[in-house]
Amino acid sequence: MRKALFGILAILFATSVWATSPEVAKQNVKKFIEYAKKHGKQAALAEVRPDGKFGTKALGEAYIFIFDKNKPCVLVAHGANPKLAGKDLKNIKDLKGKYFAMEFYEVAKKGGGFVTYYWPNPVTKKVQPKVSYAEAYDGWIVGAGVYK
Repeated sequence: MRKALFGILAILFATSVWATSPEVAKQNVKKFIEYAKKHGKQAALAEVRPDGKFGTKALGEAYIFIFDKNKPCVLVAHGANPKLAGKDLKNIKDLKGKYFAMEFYEVAKKGGGFVTYYWPNPVTKKVQPKVSYAEAYDGWIVGAGVYK
C-alpha cells in the first residue's frame, strides 16, 4: 500500500513538473510538425483550435500557435484564441515593453529557440511570464509555450 501511494505521488509530482517545462512546448511544436508532414499542412492547421489536437483542450497551456513566415508577425492560427488568426502582432508590446512577435521569427530562422515574454494565460485569465519555443516549417513559424 505504502509503495503504491509513493508511486502515485511520484507520478503526480513528475506530471506537474513536466507540464510546466519549456521542453513540453518544444515537444509539442515537433509533434505538430510531424503531424503536418504526415497529414498535410491544411489538416494540421485545422487542428489548431481550442478543441483540436493542438489546442488548449488537448495540450493545455502548451497549445500551438502559428505565424506566417513571409509576414513574421501575422498569426495564421492560435490554439487558445482563434480570433487572433490574421492579426498582426508587430506593434504589440508585452508588459515589459518587449516587441516579442518578431523574436519568434528571429529564433525560428536560426533553427528554433525559446522566447520569454508576458502573455494572457487562458486558464488564469491573468497576464503571466511565458516561455515559448518557435521553429520554422514550410512557410510557417510554429510555436508553443508554457507559463512560469
